Amino acid sequence: MKVKLLFVILLLLAGVGFAEQIATMTDLVDPKNIVVDGEQLFVTDYPVIYIFSLKDFSLQKKFGSEGQGPGEFYIDRADSDSKERGLQISVTNDQILVNVLARLCIFTRKGEFINSEKLTNLDIGNCFVPFKEGYLGWSVKRGKTAEYALNIYDSKLNKKKEIYTHDFWLPNFRDPGSVKNFFCRDGIFYGVTANKIFVSNAGMDDLAIQAYDFSGKKLFTIGGDYEKIKITPQHIENYKNDVRVSFKRGAEFIIKNMKFPEYFPILRHVSFADGNVYVLTFKKEAGKHQFLIFDADGKFLKKIMVPFVDKSPKVFFPYCITKGKLYQIISSEDEEQWTLHASSIN
Repeated sequence: MKVKLLFVILLLLAGVGFAEQIATMTDLVDPKNIVVDGEQLFVTDYPVIYIFSLKDFSLQKKFGSEGQGPGEFYIDRADSDSKERGLQISVTNDQILVNVLARLCIFTRKGEFINSEKLTNLDIGNCFVPFKEGYLGWSVKRGKTAEYALNIYDSKLNKKKEIYTHDFWLPNFRDPGSVKNFFCRDGIFYGVTANKIFVSNAGMDDLAIQAYDFSGKKLFTIGGDYEKIKITPQHIENYKNDVRVSFKRGAEFIIKNMKFPEYFPILRHVSFADGNVYVLTFKKEAGKHQFLIFDADGKFLKKIMVPFVDKSPKVFFPYCITKGKLYQIISSEDEEQWTLHASSIN
């Protein structure tokens, strides 16, 4: 891969110095997720995973192919949500964990296949995140109503304990409450930092991020009153145009029945890193988006506006946070050129 390294120094903005570093990557097609860990950058671009050096952005390894055999990946690209999420990965000290349909594939840090754990029930264990000697994973509980459930699994993906549930939503554009969920790509957010488990649900009017210890015992809730962002006629038009692109058939029927609430939800996305909880809100100003930062004990630390780019009204370009920096891969309008940006978030 040809990688051209550029350095751009930005002026002081809003009292904070942001140094943005850009790497242009010409071989990427449609990257969905990125992870920065140590001195490496991992990029998923189905069905391939790229490993770059974080020092000079040189390609160290690329691996993966479409299929359901050892070391191969498969996602249901007919499912718009699965297609948009792409390959979900986690990186530990010495392993890369790749979530694919009905399997968790395990690789060395160099991209060499080790083995895979196969699920026996497609309704359990999605998007596994490693912690301690097991994993976190979500499932959908079906009864009179459907619910998201966050579960603790052992190293063989056997469910040990359910620690969190929340209403599972399906799009119903006649219901204003469901349209709030349309603003967020994911329905449930969870992760581990500072030896605690954190989880919250998208589309809620309050913050309500729950904290647990590794046994699944609830410790506290991160909450509080924060600025609500009003939904303007321009916001509504932008979302309707996005429906026209996403739902080529039946788009006008959906649009006709959409009813928008007065305000956006408080929470758009959550990241867990460096012993902190980073909450992306819907506030935007001059190419920057607002993050609320909390420590692992739930103490509010600060609000900060950070350079950040949306792909569409609903979806943002892939990003991750580590060691006080926010990394994001952004494309040009024709998606022929992808660039990596890094900004301070502390």
